[in-house]
Amino acid sequence: MDPFRINWGRDTFISLCAPPLLTNRYEEARYLILLYGGCLRHGLIPNLLADGKTARYNARDAVWWWLYSISSYTCLVSDVGLHDQLLYDVIHEVFLRHIQSLNFRERGTGHSLDSVMSDEGLNKKIGIDTKTSFVYGGNRWNFGTWMDKMSSSDKANNKGHPATPRDGSAVKLVGLSRTVIAWLFK
Repeated sequence: MDPFRINWGRDTFISLCAPPLLTNRYEEARYLILLYGGCLRHGLIPNLLADGKTARYNARDAVWWWLYSISSYTCLVSDVGLHDQLLYDVIHEVFLRHIQSLNFRERGTGHSLDSVMSDEGLNKKIGIDTKTSFVYGGNRWNFGTWMDKMSSSDKANNKGHPATPRDGSAVKLVGLSRTVIAWLFK
């Protein structure tokens, strides 16, 4: 993979509010939102787009940052309704797939891509708990939210263990999803 041709979905939408939206580069922001929306799979947007060949759907929070960026965009741009592209069907699919729960094994991965991740870490389970309304997911062998790192030290005996596992309902993801839902029902 060419490191200069990698796009990180989660990072793109965490930072979208800063450069493009705050500097009135609305068209660029719109294109990023639509580009990633067109890559939706499993109710998720890819956390990694590389060379137009590799797409990794390994971050359960990336889609929530994408939705938050859409909410920020619609609050700042007055002519949102004047464009032909309609995202409500894509947004509806995100919620439908999360309510139904997603269970899949990340495609195209393995030890050649994640040399220290355990086999169980490649299995993804993501959903919305119907009792609490919290987004949940992950297992103790993988991660799926921002700022996670897979440990790789034989000396520290932590190889293959997430440094900060995010299984269950990560508090920042619960807050992010609550913000998105508040925007949708405004």
